[in-house]
This record gives sequence, C-alpha cells and structure tokens, in this order.
Amino acid sequence: FPDELAAIARSGVPTDSNGLLGRNQDWGGMYSPRFQLGAGRALRITLVMERFEDAGLAFQAIRAGTDNIQEDGHIPSSVPEEAFGGEQPRSHDVASAAAMFLGDACLGIIALETFPTPEEVATLEARQTVTDRLARATKWLLTEKEVLIESDQNAPNRLFFDALAFQACGILTSNKDSIEEAARFVDRGLAQYDSLGYFTEDGGWDTNYQAVAIQVANDVLLAGYTDRDDVLQATLHQAAICLAGRVDDEGVVDSSGNTRTCGGG
Repeated sequence: FPDELAAIARSGVPTDSNGLLGRNQDWGGMYSPRFQLGAGRALRITLVMERFEDAGLAFQAIRAGTDNIQEDGHIPSSVPEEAFGGEQPRSHDVASAAAMFLGDACLGIIALETFPTPEEVATLEARQTVTDRLARATKWLLTEKEVLIESDQNAPNRLFFDALAFQACGILTSNKDSIEEAARFVDRGLAQYDSLGYFTEDGGWDTNYQAVAIQVANDVLLAGYTDRDDVLQATLHQAAICLAGRVDDEGVVDSSGNTRTCGGG
C-alpha cells in the first residue's frame, strides 16, 4: 500500500530544513521533543520505500529533537507563554515527552544503522552525533523511571511508550540497564490488560488508545524485546482481534463506550 504508507509517513517528514514538526513547527522553535514524535516511524517507512530524500528529512527531524538534549542527558520541554495559559510542563510531563520521543527516535536510528546504505540518508558523523546524544538521554531517562511509573501506571499505552524508549534506546546504545527496565514497563502494561480483550484505559476500553497500545507494544517487539515476548505477542494478537471486532462492514469504528476519546460517538 505505497500511497497509504506515504501518507502515514508524511506527518513525520518536516517541510523545511529546520526539522521541526507539529507544534514545534507551528510555534517556531524546539519547545518539546514530544512534538517530534513520528519522525522515527517516518524514517523507517521511507527507508523501506527507498524514498531517501524524505528519509533524510525525517532524520533531520530526529536530529532537531536531539539538539535539545543537555550535557547531562536531560531533555527539557516548555510551551510559549501564550499557549495553554502559559502553564509549563510538570516533571512527569517532561519525562513522558522525552520517553515518547526517545522510543520513536531510537527505533528509527536502529533501522537506519541496519540499512545497507545509511550514507544515502545521513553522513556517518551526523549519525554518530545523534546516537551519542541519544545515549546521554537514555542514561538520564533511567533516573526518571520512578516518575514514569507513578505518572503512567494506569495508562497502558504510555507504559508501552516508556518500554519502547528503554528497549530501543538500550539496544541502540548498548545500555543493559535500559533494556532491563523495558521489561518492567512491559509487565506493568500487560497487567492493565482485561481478559475481554482490551487494555484498560480509565476503567474501561478506548478504541483509539487500544490502537496506540497495540502499535507501540508491537514496536517494542521490533526493537528486539525478548523477555516474555511470547506472552506479549499473544496478548497483542487478542487485543487486535478485539479492536477489529469494533469495525463494521463499512470500515467504521464503533467508539461507543470509549472512556477517553471520541465522546462515545
């Protein structure tokens, strides 16, 4: 499905050389790595499709996100004073934003480094710079693990985002502590799975977040996750069947009863 794949990738391909995406682009600066989410997925898709110009732009979006990584690995997040009443992200928002970006970015860079001709997308020096920054950020994220556990404990999709960050970045940067931490978050995400086939969000099911949880947890597997991977695969299979059961013959998703999105419509 080349057209559909290209459409999925498009949101993660910046339109200019500054590499900014989403609200970062709208606001004209690198406010949060959270808004660079999707660049890694776009890089993976454009590599497979051999659209190297777009892949190069997606790499620039990842690099733009890493430009904000501090010497101690901390990745700050902020918003303009005129946005959201000027209320700045709290500590758990900062950690969560970093985790979302890092998982997506590290998996994208893994794909690039295992591609036969990565130099068609970015120079060795540029790739090494990005990887070194991601390694610093991974070490910092490990210091935020308890913050993530506390804030994301009841949101399985976010627990899988956290797991992806620790798994993919652990593999990319050879950080064993990070890989071990990924298993902890996967187990907590699996603990939020209901035997009826859905990941519990706010006390019930939510078709949107069910899809997100399936997608991100599958990326954890793609990042080389091996701890109880058979249990994770089986759970995702059943969760996908549950989600598919809410799609009618016309392709419309029945979101009635959703606890978090679509207003039950």
